[in-house]
Amino acid sequence: MRNGDLSEARSMLIKSTIPTAYHWRPIANVNPNDTISRTPTFIRVAHAGLAAHRPQGMTDAQMRKVAIILGVVCALTTELYRITANDLIFGESAESTVQARYTEGAGLSLSVGGTTRGVYKDVLTAPLLLTDQEKAVVATAHMSAIGVLPVQGYPLIMTEHHYLSDAKTQSRRAFDSVASWFQEDQDLIRDALWHKSCHPVNISIKHELAYCENTPKMLVKAGAGPAASRLPAVESEVRVANSYKTLLQTVRPMYEACGGKTDLSVLEDALALIKLYPYSADNVPAVTNVPNLRPSRC
Repeated sequence: MRNGDLSEARSMLIKSTIPTAYHWRPIANVNPNDTISRTPTFIRVAHAGLAAHRPQGMTDAQMRKVAIILGVVCALTTELYRITANDLIFGESAESTVQARYTEGAGLSLSVGGTTRGVYKDVLTAPLLLTDQEKAVVATAHMSAIGVLPVQGYPLIMTEHHYLSDAKTQSRRAFDSVASWFQEDQDLIRDALWHKSCHPVNISIKHELAYCENTPKMLVKAGAGPAASRLPAVESEVRVANSYKTLLQTVRPMYEACGGKTDLSVLEDALALIKLYPYSADNVPAVTNVPNLRPSRC
């Protein structure tokens, strides 16, 4: 705390806000460049965690669906966003049950930890035989998973929640642009994909991604355009200011045609000033020649 930087602060809250079954389960020592190619292993790891800590009322079929979602998102997010142990919320990540080993000539090999026992070992050592439908789901889930982190940042900024299931909320509408793959268990799948999958990743990372103007451009380029529809996120007050600006620009021709006048200079100066202080920016230089944002007449 003393002489520290805000970016280095960490929450002391160690109580998990999501069930143990949904904790982030990494593969030890794996290079992030190799995680997407090892998606089946991440699915088995997720399945093992769910089986060992089965959520109440979850059937085997539902568990398999959720494991596919969690595994795909974890594998893809780890590689694309370079998620490491330092990026996770303490108390929402589990110890690795699978280790990666790199040997010259043989490349990457994965093995179940020697201390892994019981349900964990049974699931991890069983072959993962995906049906054709499940393979199609994995391919589709990869595209949706690209945007989970930044899109989670949007409702966190707007509502302070990762995801709210009520269809009337802004949080739910933020995710409606991405199609669901399952008609059955749809709410369970939505919750696993948009809420539980990346919940363990630090909120500050999600905020930064959601605020960044480059994020929607990169999502579009990566083929996940629908996930970029509400990004970059801005605070409600800034969104209102932008709406006023759009409205005034729309009516300006009519006002001027009738001899009237619209002046957006104060509003534009205010918005420009806000952009000089982006979220989480380090060492922002002192702003000089700050415009007088007080209107000459009130």
